[in-house]
Amino acid sequence: MAELYEGQAGHEPAEEFILEDKNLRVSTVWTSWSFCDRCGNVGKQRKMGLCMVKKHDKNSPIQPIDFPMIDLYPDGIPCHSTALPKFIRKIPDIRNRPSETMIRDCIKECPTSPGPINVTDKAGKVIEVLEPGFYSLHHPPTLPPITQRKVVYEDAGKHLVLSCPKRLNKVITVWKRGKNIINPLTIRKITRNRVFLDPASRLHIRKLLLSDTSVYLCFLKQEHVASFKVIVYEPLNQQLKDYISLFGMFLTCICVIVICICLVVKKSKKTHK
Repeated sequence: MAELYEGQAGHEPAEEFILEDKNLRVSTVWTSWSFCDRCGNVGKQRKMGLCMVKKHDKNSPIQPIDFPMIDLYPDGIPCHSTALPKFIRKIPDIRNRPSETMIRDCIKECPTSPGPINVTDKAGKVIEVLEPGFYSLHHPPTLPPITQRKVVYEDAGKHLVLSCPKRLNKVITVWKRGKNIINPLTIRKITRNRVFLDPASRLHIRKLLLSDTSVYLCFLKQEHVASFKVIVYEPLNQQLKDYISLFGMFLTCICVIVICICLVVKKSKKTHK
């Protein structure tokens, strides 16, 4: 089927190009085709093209000012994202490159309600009749991995490191605090180097504050794999700790003396008898 292009009028899809003097490669990353927007008739499918910027030579710096954080995104950063420094976003070839859309015709049959499914044994005898949405007892579905959940208690002022369990190699890790995504490109600057992600995608929180108490979520390839409920509390004063220790020792001594007195009294009673 014919494909139509929606971008700048009279243009074809933008081609990839390289800015040699800046060590940047600019290309378009296309999404998958959308679902057909109607059934039983000719409909439309769309896919979006997003302008992306990444290093051309991974071993060389970006010119005139290097931007090391771009190495954390091997597929690139969107051209118009605020995650890119202004001096890159304002390059005319990047600033003027629009988002793109492709459209094509499609035909999709309208869904019908599925009928029951007969499950048979090796001899062909029907052993189960399954209604839509039910699974066979003989072939239970494979359950997804369980999301790991952990409660972390830490003293204020400590350095906390949270690690996301790796199920797949070379998968981008995304951290959230509650519903808010932690942007590794800006969080270090916003918190003045107190919160950051290291090259292993571990979340570091230095000099913990009581306000850091929250739920931190870890995602791998859009899959929620771990939750950390971090509770930060004010540590006890050292002098108060000493008082508590002394009070405990005092109670222990009292208990020992009482036990000794009871034993002596009991022994003396037996002697008199």
